[in-house]
Amino acid sequence: MTIYLCYEPDVRICADRLDARPATNRERERYDARESIPINAPEADDLKQSIRQQIAACNVFVCIIAGGTFHNEWINWEIREALAITPRKGFVGILLKDFYEIPDALKNQGAMFTPFMKDNVEAAIEWAAQNQPGSEDYTLTDDPC
Repeated sequence: MTIYLCYEPDVRICADRLDARPATNRERERYDARESIPINAPEADDLKQSIRQQIAACNVFVCIIAGGTFHNEWINWEIREALAITPRKGFVGILLKDFYEIPDALKNQGAMFTPFMKDNVEAAIEWAAQNQPGSEDYTLTDDPC
């Protein structure tokens, strides 16, 4: 099972801690560089195509949610792209702090939200891989298993 890991470059250290799982976007430097390219710029087209392919190749879309994630144009674009892919991917939102705002594009998409703790993250990824996405979001305290 592979994941696609969506995050802001300033929380890359958290992304690097999830390296036990195979990820379709392991080229972290290239992924981080997307932030230096305006999302609607023509030079972003090749990068967008590469990201689409990486998202399509994953089983579970994982988004690390930090302070500015909810308004990050690239992250919201990546979420919308993942939602458009058929069959739908499982979604996991990792909350670095429980008061960080979830991106609107990820709300009510059947995502599993969890704090950034190894066992919780692993359980959330497994759950997202095994369950059909709906419109109701979950947290590990909802005990969906």
